Amino acid sequence: MTEAPPPVAPQPTPQKKGLAIASLVAGLLCCAPVGLVLGIMSLVKKDQGGKGMAIAGVVLSALGLIAYPAVLIPALLAGKGVASMGVCSVQLAKVGTMLQNGDSAGADRLVSESSGACPLVLVSHQGNPSEPGAIIAYCQGHTIGGQKMILCLLGDGSVKPLPEAEFRDALGQAP
Repeated sequence: MTEAPPPVAPQPTPQKKGLAIASLVAGLLCCAPVGLVLGIMSLVKKDQGGKGMAIAGVVLSALGLIAYPAVLIPALLAGKGVASMGVCSVQLAKVGTMLQNGDSAGADRLVSESSGACPLVLVSHQGNPSEPGAIIAYCQGHTIGGQKMILCLLGDGSVKPLPEAEFRDALGQAP
């Protein structure tokens, strides 16, 4: 007599872990919205495995969503300040060039038309080579690294940002 083969235990169907893995990877790569959605989908579906990976993906993605504004807003504000300083630098350099070429009227017109993010103030109509650090014109209202800076056109024709206290000293004003 032949023996009957032993009964085969039913094999569990392998659980699908694709969504959980994708959520974890997206969370690690700072793709927060994608990681959050994939992680929640993985946790909601009944046939999905990798619950721990899905939870980790959701947590990392949530932390990423919280961190985005904390990083992006200051970066955008700093970029705006740097851009306005660039515009003011160009305007001050134009004033300097006009003054070096003897076009005081053009320099006055450019200064009087300046407004908005770059209001210029003209201190003197001529640079003094013997005082290369003398302030000819300036533009206020810039902040770099939390410090108020005044962008100055100096007697030697250079444009340089000065901290507010140093600017006041150069102009001979009390702080």
